[in-house]
Amino acid sequence: IIDQIIDAYDLQGKRLNVIDTHCGLGPSAYGQLISDHPAGSESNVWAKQLFSDWVAVTANGESFSVPKAGLLDYHWHRLMTQEKSFFVTLEFGTLGSESLFSVLLDEHLYWKDCINVGTNDEKDPAYQLQRQAMLNHFCPDSQQWQQAVLFQTWQVLARLISAYE
Repeated sequence: IIDQIIDAYDLQGKRLNVIDTHCGLGPSAYGQLISDHPAGSESNVWAKQLFSDWVAVTANGESFSVPKAGLLDYHWHRLMTQEKSFFVTLEFGTLGSESLFSVLLDEHLYWKDCINVGTNDEKDPAYQLQRQAMLNHFCPDSQQWQQAVLFQTWQVLARLISAYE
Protein backbone atom coordinates (compact mmCIF):
# COMPACT_ATOMS: atom_id res chain seq x y z
CA ILE A 1 0.00 0.00 0.00
CA ILE A 2 2.83 2.41 0.87
CA ASP A 3 4.51 1.71 -2.47
CA GLN A 4 1.20 2.40 -4.23
CA ILE A 5 0.91 5.76 -2.43
CA ILE A 6 4.52 6.63 -3.29
CA ASP A 7 3.93 5.77 -6.95
CA ALA A 8 0.49 7.43 -7.19
CA TYR A 9 1.83 10.74 -5.86
CA ASP A 10 5.28 10.41 -7.45
CA LEU A 11 6.98 10.93 -4.07
CA GLN A 12 10.38 9.55 -5.07
CA GLY A 13 12.97 12.32 -4.78
CA LYS A 14 10.61 14.95 -3.35
CA ARG A 15 10.90 16.79 -0.05
CA LEU A 16 8.98 14.60 2.38
CA ASN A 17 7.88 15.23 5.95
CA VAL A 18 6.14 12.15 7.28
CA ILE A 19 4.56 12.02 10.74
CA ASP A 20 3.40 8.51 11.64
CA THR A 21 1.07 8.58 14.66
CA HIS A 22 1.19 5.79 17.26
CA CYS A 23 0.16 5.20 20.82
CA GLY A 24 1.25 2.95 23.64
CA LEU A 25 4.74 4.00 24.76
CA GLY A 26 5.47 6.60 27.42
CA PRO A 27 3.52 8.43 30.08
CA SER A 28 -0.23 8.70 29.57
CA ALA A 29 -1.24 11.39 27.05
CA TYR A 30 2.37 12.58 26.59
CA GLY A 31 3.33 12.94 22.95
CA GLN A 32 6.91 12.35 21.86
CA LEU A 33 8.29 12.80 18.35
CA ILE A 34 10.58 9.83 17.77
CA SER A 35 13.20 9.78 15.04
CA ASP A 36 14.85 6.57 13.90
CA HIS A 37 17.12 8.41 11.45
CA PRO A 38 20.83 7.91 12.14
CA ALA A 39 22.26 10.26 14.76
CA GLY A 40 23.57 13.46 13.15
CA SER A 41 21.76 12.85 9.84
CA GLU A 42 20.39 15.79 7.85
CA SER A 43 16.88 14.52 8.58
CA ASN A 44 17.50 14.71 12.34
CA VAL A 45 19.09 18.14 12.05
CA TRP A 46 16.02 19.46 10.20
CA ALA A 47 13.55 17.76 12.55
CA LYS A 48 15.41 19.15 15.60
CA GLN A 49 15.57 22.61 14.01
CA LEU A 50 11.83 22.48 13.39
CA PHE A 51 10.63 20.81 16.59
CA SER A 52 13.52 21.46 19.00
CA ASP A 53 13.55 19.20 22.06
CA TRP A 54 10.26 17.59 21.02
CA VAL A 55 12.33 15.25 18.84
CA ALA A 56 13.85 12.22 20.57
CA VAL A 57 16.48 10.36 18.56
CA THR A 58 16.48 6.64 19.33
CA ALA A 59 20.12 6.27 18.25
CA ASN A 60 21.05 8.75 21.01
CA GLY A 61 18.97 6.96 23.66
CA GLU A 62 16.59 9.94 23.97
CA SER A 63 13.34 8.12 23.26
CA PHE A 64 10.80 5.95 25.07
CA SER A 65 11.44 3.60 22.16
CA VAL A 66 14.64 1.69 21.52
CA PRO A 67 16.58 1.62 18.24
CA LYS A 68 15.03 -0.95 15.92
CA ALA A 69 15.74 -2.35 12.48
CA GLY A 70 13.30 -3.18 9.71
CA LEU A 71 10.71 -0.51 10.41
CA LEU A 72 8.44 1.06 7.82
CA ASP A 73 10.42 4.24 8.56
CA TYR A 74 13.45 2.90 6.72
CA HIS A 75 11.47 2.44 3.51
CA TRP A 76 10.68 6.16 3.64
CA HIS A 77 14.27 7.05 4.65
CA ARG A 78 15.53 5.71 1.31
CA LEU A 79 13.21 8.13 -0.52
CA MET A 80 14.33 11.15 1.48
CA THR A 81 17.05 12.49 -0.76
CA GLN A 82 15.93 16.13 -0.64
CA GLU A 83 16.98 18.45 2.17
CA LYS A 84 14.45 19.19 4.93
CA SER A 85 12.97 15.69 4.69
CA PHE A 86 12.22 13.47 7.67
CA PHE A 87 10.12 10.62 8.99
CA VAL A 88 9.14 10.81 12.66
CA THR A 89 6.70 8.90 14.80
CA LEU A 90 4.40 10.89 17.06
CA GLU A 91 3.96 8.45 19.96
CA PHE A 92 1.39 9.01 22.69
CA GLY A 93 1.59 7.17 25.98
CA THR A 94 -1.46 5.30 27.15
CA LEU A 95 -1.58 3.02 30.20
CA GLY A 96 2.12 2.30 30.82
CA SER A 97 4.66 -0.28 29.69
CA GLU A 98 3.48 -3.06 32.00
CA SER A 99 -0.05 -2.81 30.63
CA LEU A 100 1.32 -2.61 27.08
CA PHE A 101 3.32 -5.81 27.38
CA SER A 102 0.44 -7.58 29.12
CA VAL A 103 -2.18 -6.70 26.51
CA LEU A 104 0.19 -7.59 23.64
CA LEU A 105 1.11 -10.93 25.22
CA ASP A 106 -2.57 -11.73 25.83
CA GLU A 107 -3.36 -10.92 22.21
CA HIS A 108 -0.49 -13.07 20.97
CA LEU A 109 -1.66 -16.01 23.11
CA TYR A 110 -5.24 -15.57 21.90
CA TRP A 111 -4.22 -15.73 18.24
CA LYS A 112 -1.82 -18.61 18.93
CA ASP A 113 -4.76 -20.56 20.38
CA CYS A 114 -6.90 -19.66 17.34
CA ILE A 115 -4.24 -21.01 15.00
CA ASN A 116 -3.81 -24.20 17.01
CA VAL A 117 -7.56 -24.83 17.19
CA GLY A 118 -8.28 -23.53 13.69
CA THR A 119 -10.94 -21.03 14.74
CA ASN A 120 -11.38 -17.31 14.34
CA ASP A 121 -14.90 -16.11 15.00
CA GLU A 122 -15.52 -12.39 15.52
CA LYS A 123 -18.69 -13.28 17.45
CA ASP A 124 -16.73 -15.38 19.93
CA PRO A 125 -16.85 -13.73 23.40
CA ALA A 126 -13.13 -14.41 23.87
CA TYR A 127 -12.41 -12.50 20.66
CA GLN A 128 -14.61 -9.60 21.76
CA LEU A 129 -12.87 -9.51 25.16
CA GLN A 130 -9.42 -9.45 23.54
CA ARG A 131 -10.47 -6.79 21.03
CA GLN A 132 -11.87 -4.60 23.80
CA ALA A 133 -8.66 -4.98 25.84
CA MET A 134 -6.62 -3.75 22.84
CA LEU A 135 -8.98 -0.81 22.26
CA ASN A 136 -8.90 0.11 25.96
CA HIS A 137 -5.12 0.12 25.96
CA PHE A 138 -4.40 1.85 22.68
CA CYS A 139 -7.31 4.33 22.71
CA PRO A 140 -8.25 5.01 26.33
CA ASP A 141 -11.86 6.04 26.83
CA SER A 142 -10.81 9.21 28.61
CA GLN A 143 -11.85 12.60 27.35
CA GLN A 144 -8.76 14.13 28.97
CA TRP A 145 -6.44 11.68 27.15
CA GLN A 146 -8.21 12.20 23.83
CA GLN A 147 -8.14 16.00 24.11
CA ALA A 148 -4.45 15.99 25.07
CA VAL A 149 -3.65 13.83 22.02
CA LEU A 150 -5.62 16.08 19.68
CA PHE A 151 -4.07 19.26 21.12
CA GLN A 152 -0.49 17.99 20.87
CA THR A 153 -1.10 16.70 17.34
CA TRP A 154 -2.41 20.15 16.42
CA GLN A 155 0.74 21.74 17.91
CA VAL A 156 3.04 19.48 15.87
CA LEU A 157 1.14 20.04 12.61
CA ALA A 158 0.92 23.82 13.20
CA ARG A 159 4.69 24.01 13.71
CA LEU A 160 5.32 21.97 10.57
CA ILE A 161 2.96 24.08 8.46
CA SER A 162 4.43 27.34 9.78
CA ALA A 163 7.91 26.23 8.68
CA TYR A 164 6.77 26.35 5.06
CA GLU A 165 4.72 29.58 5.15
